[in-house]
Amino acid sequence: MKAYGLSHIGMKRAVNQDAFVIKDYAPGALLAVVCDGMGGTMGGKEAAEIASRTFVAEFDKHLSPILSRKRMPKANDVGKALQKGVSAANAAVLTYAEHHPDLRGMGTTLLALFVCGRELYYANVGDSRLYLSTGKSLRRMTKDHSYIQYLIDTQQITEREAAKTKGRNLITRAVGTERSVQADLYRHVLPEGGEATALLCSDGLYNMVPEKNILRILNGSTLIRSESLESRAKRLIETANKNGGTDNITAVLVKLA
Repeated sequence: MKAYGLSHIGMKRAVNQDAFVIKDYAPGALLAVVCDGMGGTMGGKEAAEIASRTFVAEFDKHLSPILSRKRMPKANDVGKALQKGVSAANAAVLTYAEHHPDLRGMGTTLLALFVCGRELYYANVGDSRLYLSTGKSLRRMTKDHSYIQYLIDTQQITEREAAKTKGRNLITRAVGTERSVQADLYRHVLPEGGEATALLCSDGLYNMVPEKNILRILNGSTLIRSESLESRAKRLIETANKNGGTDNITAVLVKLA
């Protein structure tokens, strides 16, 4: 299993408020985390860094003992570790804000993917996204916690209208803004055979690059039979910047099979 991540400030922002972590465990197990901070130039960067670092530390506390015994963790164990990590990250951001009054209101999205063999476990808070590419198709695996998604769910706008609707940057759930936060938890089992690539990204990517173009890039260049994850991540970032780069851009790619 291979993974590569890249983050860029974009073309319009003064500070990069995105953060990501990739951590290898036993052979065939890997954790990837993406956080997109909020709070303007004040606090977003700190929130994303604190949340991502704290999440990994708490997740380790609950999963490392199981993995060290060379046992496959049960779904319930991974689910608990993911939620514990989110709760710890939430508390850490809140505590930091309490000790820095000028940063109160800071928060962040949090998207975490744990891969163990052919099983994918992931947690989501906010509007960072997990996509899964199987070569022929690109599937969004998470649901945004956002004002736009609310409008879609209540049938006030369509998916096509969403791209032109104001309020695309408003999220309805975040880490560090309330005393408690509930993550959406998911489990997905990859079918045997075939190739798959996971993409964790902030909204600075998918708002600038249509999904059909994301899929094209994930499939690799037609001129390069085996394009590296690094090259594909760079092309995703470059395309987002070429299309305006209005926000920070983060892309983490995980080759699953």
